[in-house]
Amino acid sequence: MHGEPQIYASRWVEVSLVDVELPDGERFEHHVVRLPSAVAVVVLDDAEQVRMTWRHRFICDRRGWELPADLVDPGEDAAETAAREVEEETG
Repeated sequence: MHGEPQIYASRWVEVSLVDVELPDGERFEHHVVRLPSAVAVVVLDDAEQVRMTWRHRFICDRRGWELPADLVDPGEDAAETAAREVEEETG
């Protein structure tokens, strides 16, 4: 690997372009997408029914059912993120 310049970065995704050289000397560029740690939670009510949220996603302009989910914040572990997200999404 000869370099990995970052093309784009946000809280949600990081994209870089890696300059790769194989042992036989072949060299090429390879796109790398890195995603942060995230959690999704399956919440069961007293009747063991799965509780989901009804959300609109503007990219595809559609509504659909989703599990509560979010990125793990710095300093949080997955269990803390899960508890926070369930509280935020379901009250």
